[in-house]
Amino acid sequence: MKSLKIKLILFALVCTVFNSCSSGDEGIYFNEFKTEYATMELEIIDLINEYRISLGMLPFETLDIISSVALTQSSHTIINDEMNHDVFIEQQENSVALTNAKWTGESLAYGFSSATSVINAMLNNENHKAIIENDSYTHIGISIEQNRQGRNYFTKIFIKK
Repeated sequence: MKSLKIKLILFALVCTVFNSCSSGDEGIYFNEFKTEYATMELEIIDLINEYRISLGMLPFETLDIISSVALTQSSHTIINDEMNHDVFIEQQENSVALTNAKWTGESLAYGFSSATSVINAMLNNENHKAIIENDSYTHIGISIEQNRQGRNYFTKIFIKK
């Protein structure tokens, strides 16, 4: 797994690029940002989408720039050794600014070792399940980071474009 320092530097660079765009760009550049996804991140997205399809809903589209926003939340959680939504308002503002989103939702988790266990926990939690089943959300971003003890921290951000 890439070091946290490298990821934070990469995110700062991306923010610099996006902040330098004029307001007339209307989000054109966010599609050019690419991110590498870990196997478990892709499995989580696939499982969420399989569940949505089983309900007759459209699957989420993965949005790389939102995954970079999710990375900042996961990193914040690890650095502060605390699971909370304290930076959600800032993350929401970033997500909206970067993608012209209408609104966003966030789902956090930690300690799970498989994609299936994360999805089962989300579907057994009323608030997390409501986000997955909200047909207003159209896109997803995801980040899984590990702390020094090897514990996984998950951030999923959902947006409506």
